[in-house]
Amino acid sequence: MDNTSNDIVQELIVKYLAGEAGTDDIRMIENWRKENPGNNNQFLEYKKIWDIAEKRSHQPGKALTGIDLDHEWEILKNWIGHSENGKTVHIHPSQKISFLQQNWLRVAAAVALVVVSVIAINYFSQGTHYYAEEPGLEVNLPDGSQVTLNADSRITLSKSFNEKGRVVSLKGEAFFEVSPDAEKPFTVRLRKSEVTVLGTAFNIRALNDEELIEVVVHSGKVRFSSPNGNWIHLVAGQKGLFSKDSGGFNKFENMDINYLSWKTREIIFPDDELHFIISTLNRIYDAQIVIESQRVEFCRVSVRFKDQSLDSILRVLESTLDITIEKQGDKKYVITGSGC
Repeated sequence: MDNTSNDIVQELIVKYLAGEAGTDDIRMIENWRKENPGNNNQFLEYKKIWDIAEKRSHQPGKALTGIDLDHEWEILKNWIGHSENGKTVHIHPSQKISFLQQNWLRVAAAVALVVVSVIAINYFSQGTHYYAEEPGLEVNLPDGSQVTLNADSRITLSKSFNEKGRVVSLKGEAFFEVSPDAEKPFTVRLRKSEVTVLGTAFNIRALNDEELIEVVVHSGKVRFSSPNGNWIHLVAGQKGLFSKDSGGFNKFENMDINYLSWKTREIIFPDDELHFIISTLNRIYDAQIVIESQRVEFCRVSVRFKDQSLDSILRVLESTLDITIEKQGDKKYVITGSGC
């Protein structure tokens, strides 16, 4: 993208950060970042500011309607104030231009702030942005499709959704039940990949802090693709994994009967070892449960839970096995014991 205008680069970066970039756009941005360190540094500056704005704009089940530029400038001042030779540099409004001229990265940060804010306002004010703080937020789309969001997850659809096509972006985890429409494929854009279907039901887990993106097909079939041209087809009962680092795909038969437990609130362990049970609970409840005693890792349990809290489930396990579970913080637990 050496000859690409800076305005186009900025717009592509914003689309990328918003999860709205298509596979071709993602490929262009990734190649542009690799061209030289300056490009990558500029991208990282944009991302830092975008993350700040994103965290401050979440409203459960509602659209992002705008950004207060003056307020975000105050955030930027606090962010780019830094230590030089042990001294903290502070910015005052009258010093904006002269201060920013001292460092290219600060110029990039200020430009990014304005561009990100303006484009975000223009884009999101024309579309719809749904965010779920707790699992189970149901969103009915204009085409008759339904999306159920897990906790700390969001989808975004533009104003043109269902006119020429059906495109949404996802960050987090969601279960999609897509209404059939052969003329308008339904596409879910993810970081570095996307899922395209005509009409089906499937679950996507695409968390920012996890290296793998997971797609499990409940019914029908989907195409799971990436900007590098790789893709796989998945049918009902199959799971696809995409590596953000390598860009590779893997396909399996889905053996996880609890992949939708975050939605159904039902968890079934027919005859499973404790280490597997704890791994599943950590995933469903976003918890940090650690087994310190290896003697209890392979203790087997047959149990079913329905609409129970994590604390309640752990109390059942504690009473069933010869173990002690100590709570050490919010969703943080340590398991010890002498054996089965």
